[in-house]
Amino acid sequence: MFCMNQSGSTTNIETRLCFQLPGIQFLLVKVEEVVFIEANREISYLNVQGKEKVSVISHLGYYKPTLVEHYGFIVISKSVIVNSRHIVRYHPKERLLLLSDGTELMVANSQKRSIMAFFRQINSFQMIEPCSDDK
Repeated sequence: MFCMNQSGSTTNIETRLCFQLPGIQFLLVKVEEVVFIEANREISYLNVQGKEKVSVISHLGYYKPTLVEHYGFIVISKSVIVNSRHIVRYHPKERLLLLSDGTELMVANSQKRSIMAFFRQINSFQMIEPCSDDK
């Protein structure tokens, strides 16, 4: 995300996202701490690892393009995007996604392919054996 500093130039904050809270407040959160974001009309709920759910004032469509394209989030329904770093397990028959905080979320029929593509991509990486010291 980019934030403006006082001189008007942009500063790249690589690992933090900036969310506007109700009122004139902002919350900076590390990308890896965001588990998922769910929408309820014009308000979104930010689910942060180890913290309570936080209301943010922008709708999910405001965050979705940037988070999906640049930060590894995956759309699982019209109202939920998840951080792929927090996906633990997927049950295709039940369409249930288990996240690192224990939350289970239903994957929309229309998004089953994107979840399966995510797992195929992970599976395509070969495991690298640890180096051993030959002495």
